[in-house]
Amino acid sequence: LDPDIPLRIDMSVISFASAIGVEGFELLNLNVDEESAEATIGDLTDQPPKERMIHASQFVYPLWWYFKKARLCVHFRDRGGRVILTAETNASTCQAIADERMPFGELPNHVQFKVHQQ
Repeated sequence: LDPDIPLRIDMSVISFASAIGVEGFELLNLNVDEESAEATIGDLTDQPPKERMIHASQFVYPLWWYFKKARLCVHFRDRGGRVILTAETNASTCQAIADERMPFGELPNHVQFKVHQQ
């Protein structure tokens, strides 16, 4: 995808849902407004929730890639439907990764994590 050509919002939703789908997640809800993009995703695998939480938290970056909002937030629901993690970051972090001023491996150091009681 060419980052200089904006996608229509419906194409962005489909692209984001497909990107997480191949990783064993499903898009349950998506709210996009002028300032933020907030996604709720669910796990489709039987893998340990702790491992899946880490994986799910990385989706703040593709959320920014497709929607280019200032605030990015991912809520992760386990197989039982409980939100067990919220991960949040900002556009400047994602832009630094896109511009290769920051390696993707640094993303966790710039994400705010909230682990919810199970």
